[in-house]
Amino acid sequence: MSRGFLIVLVLSLIVQSSVVGATAVKRRVTFDDLECDWFEVELTKGDGGGFFPVFLPFSQTTGNKTSNSLAFPFLLSFRFDWVPDNICTRHPFFIYKRDRRFFEKYKKPSKDIVVSYARSWGASHVIGGSIFQTGAGWGGKLEVYNRAGMMILRKKYEPKLSYFDLMGRMVIDWMAFRKQEVSEGLKKELIRPMTTDMKTIKFLETAALAPERSKEEWLIYERILDIDPDFAEVRAWRANQMRWQDQDDKKAALERAIALESHLVFIALKEFNPRNCPDNELVEMFSKEWLPAAISMAPDNIVIVARKLNNDYGWGRWPVEKADDLLDIAYKRPYDGSLLWYLGCCYDEAGMYEKSIPVYINALRSGYLWGSSQMQKRMFDRIIEGFEKKGEKEKADIARKLKKRYLRY
Repeated sequence: MSRGFLIVLVLSLIVQSSVVGATAVKRRVTFDDLECDWFEVELTKGDGGGFFPVFLPFSQTTGNKTSNSLAFPFLLSFRFDWVPDNICTRHPFFIYKRDRRFFEKYKKPSKDIVVSYARSWGASHVIGGSIFQTGAGWGGKLEVYNRAGMMILRKKYEPKLSYFDLMGRMVIDWMAFRKQEVSEGLKKELIRPMTTDMKTIKFLETAALAPERSKEEWLIYERILDIDPDFAEVRAWRANQMRWQDQDDKKAALERAIALESHLVFIALKEFNPRNCPDNELVEMFSKEWLPAAISMAPDNIVIVARKLNNDYGWGRWPVEKADDLLDIAYKRPYDGSLLWYLGCCYDEAGMYEKSIPVYINALRSGYLWGSSQMQKRMFDRIIEGFEKKGEKEKADIARKLKKRYLRY
């Protein structure tokens, strides 16, 4: 072996060693690198808690015919919205349309299907079961699985209930299983008929796998509302989906108010923005009738509590003392990104970056499934702005790196 070859070999090994050493020293920044000793809120991470259900099709038997119903779990999900620790931002029709091929072929649940379904959507639980109709009424079975595919609750119902009574009792039994209080007012709301014309349910089945936000889907909802204008869940759902398409906030607010005029639909309560509603009479009804009724029915539901604060003081502009009152609850709900977002906005508005920045960090680490990456972008931008106003340029640069990594831009 020549001397020259040995020199080249040694130099090559030295260079490789330097590269490996440099790689070992270099470390990806994390949210922990944003922590400062002047933070007044403890940093937390989502603990995988909370209730984020997804719904399987329910087997439905009417007479001698058995098929999978997509309308029943869709409507059932609106009742499950009232569960106090529910942080779900996805309703079944959205999921069914996004996973259309899977649900067109779906037969019955298995452990593999449940685990895969839960993992795909970041769900805490998977809800399924069956319903059947006899001359005496509707009966069925509720089955709830955890994310590991284990059935944790199975409840049977004798065929002596109405369609919507069956639906409501499933939610009441789940809340009892979780040792959650159900007020008399909420019980009445959970079993209240959503429509007086069951033909609308058949039409709703056809909307489940119609192309998402298509003319075909809108026509189905229009037909349903022509038959029963008070089918508030359909109206509120249509308003939600159309808003994503046309970005018309005034129209969406008006439709949500009209839905609430029929009865208290949770998604409409949560999403209605009085500032966008062109009908002042409906705005007044929201403040004086619908929201107080919701508070009376579900006084401990944090979404309703936050909704009232937004209505009283403006979105994310609650007094600091009100935000402080909810901070302890936020520590107990580290998975609730929505609550953390509101709290961050309140502290941000007051210029209290020692609280707003760590709260935004907690929201980003909550594991919450945001409806849009724009929410995460806003939080990163506010974190960066807060650090810059505090003179923490290095922390602001770390936040920029994290933003680029998480949002890919």
